[in-house]
Amino acid sequence: MKHTPFTLEDIAILMDQKLQPIKDDLSLVRTDLSKVKEVVEREFKLIRQDIQRVEGKIDLLDQQVAESGEYYEERFTKLEKRTGVSV
Repeated sequence: MKHTPFTLEDIAILMDQKLQPIKDDLSLVRTDLSKVKEVVEREFKLIRQDIQRVEGKIDLLDQQVAESGEYYEERFTKLEKRTGVSV
């Protein structure tokens, strides 16, 4: 059996040294992905808030249109009775 000049501990240290840049890169990637996730979640939250705001405005407009329709319907009915002309 041929002896190697390196012990298992030496080989482990060398492997750790070679793998450290990869570990560092993976750590950076994890950090970047975490930041991206935070930004995406924040943007979706803002989008949901905007959608709720728009839906609220649509509901208000629907209500105003309904009230206006009732108001003018009453006026048209009175006008029809007065003039005999169907509007």
